[in-house]
Amino acid sequence: MNKTKYKECRMIQTSFLHAPLKNIDLSTCLIEAIEAAPQDVSGVIIAEMQSSAFIYLLNIKIKET
Repeated sequence: MNKTKYKECRMIQTSFLHAPLKNIDLSTCLIEAIEAAPQDVSGVIIAEMQSSAFIYLLNIKIKET
C-alpha cells in the first residue's frame, strides 16, 4: 500500500487490519468508522479534524473538564 495515493476518498466502515498505513496520506479523505489495529495506523498522515476517527483505535479516552 505504500505506493497507493488517496485523494478525497470516502472511507466509511473500511478495514485496514494488517495493512500498515505508515507514511500514507489520508488527510483529504472522509474517514468514518474504520477498523484497524494500533500498529496499522502508526505513522499515518491525517488532518487535525480526522483525529477523532483514530483516537478510539489507540484506546485513548478523552475526559471533558
